[in-house]
Amino acid sequence: MKNVLTVVAPFGWQIRDTTLKKITNCLLEVCTEIDISCLSKSEAYDVFFPDQDFSMVEDLVRRQLEDQPIDIAVQPIENRKKMLLLSDMDSTIITTETIDELSSYLGLKEEVSKITEKAMNGEILFEDALRSRVLMLKGLNEDAANMIISRIKFSKGAATLVRTMRGFGAYTALVSGGFRQFTKSVKNTLGFDYEIGNQLEIENGKFTGEVIGKIISSDIKAEILVALSVQEGVASEKILAVGDGANDLAMLKAAGMGVAYHAKPLVIENTRFRLDYVGLDGLLFFQGIQRADFVH
Repeated sequence: MKNVLTVVAPFGWQIRDTTLKKITNCLLEVCTEIDISCLSKSEAYDVFFPDQDFSMVEDLVRRQLEDQPIDIAVQPIENRKKMLLLSDMDSTIITTETIDELSSYLGLKEEVSKITEKAMNGEILFEDALRSRVLMLKGLNEDAANMIISRIKFSKGAATLVRTMRGFGAYTALVSGGFRQFTKSVKNTLGFDYEIGNQLEIENGKFTGEVIGKIISSDIKAEILVALSVQEGVASEKILAVGDGANDLAMLKAAGMGVAYHAKPLVIENTRFRLDYVGLDGLLFFQGIQRADFVH
């Protein structure tokens, strides 16, 4: 058995025996043999199978599961366990867009959120969108960032993903087009090894409406992936990257496993792996890690 199909259900939904039977039956139409392993009872299973076209297998299984909120991944067994994680922050590791939250203190959240949405959908250049939104923050007191930090909510499974991967020796990096005013706090709370983000300029305790240095764009995120790969000696096929917006695409495509997390349509269409229903800890199941071995 050289390949594996992983099926994962969200909290509150069970993968029943009848569902597993549907999956195995459709696989046996194209495979001579299969083997099933339980990662978490009624929640996550691996189905091992010989050489086959991944796209065909994925299409077959998705059709069988189209009426159920179950995430799947199809991949080779080799290099399945990843040794470097790169994750976006806004709407990935945390549940909100921090620049939208900052703008709320100026009564501009609706206007800024519309620009954010267009940038994440790839309708406008991320760099242009960021500069225009940051300019709208001019004059805002820097204490607003601390207020937002105190209210940050992490996506389901975010802490478990980072802590479990670090627990088995992987490196973890938070790579954000957001701001270091927030990435530093998220890094320290969850235990990332690295954090990279944009720096808002501050003068006399207020944001100036400018960004210091080079903007962390889509291309820069991919460059960071390559740099960390070289620095830590981790080959691309052993890298896991996860994000939700258009500015994550280059990073996702450069990783051995690039995952669109509850993502925009453009990202889903251009990324082979995705999580539509389960939390970020689903990425541990995709790596073949049993629930009993998760670090909370």
